[in-house]
Amino acid sequence: MFDVSLSNNTTGSPVPLINRLQDVGSTLSSHDICFTQAADSLFFMHEGLQQARAPVYDVPSAIEVLLTGSYQRLPKCVDDVGMQCSLDEQQQKPALRKLEVYLNGFSM
Repeated sequence: MFDVSLSNNTTGSPVPLINRLQDVGSTLSSHDICFTQAADSLFFMHEGLQQARAPVYDVPSAIEVLLTGSYQRLPKCVDDVGMQCSLDEQQQKPALRKLEVYLNGFSM
């Protein structure tokens, strides 16, 4: 491109050639800035994507719950918490009302 511009303008005025070369330099500078910004954006996007990936799902346990309706491989520490005494009927009714009000508030 530069050779064609130089050969066409060797006999004429150098002003159009200088203007054309300034335009080309300006365009190249603009492209340089765009490529730098794109590279920076891709770098930071890569960092964010590593943190946003999906968690590792426990597929065998999910299948077990779907097929059997229970979870047999419950860890001992969680199983011990489940063995604690539950609420009696007088305590259950107000707790269930509060839970129902709370859940109905989210559905609206």
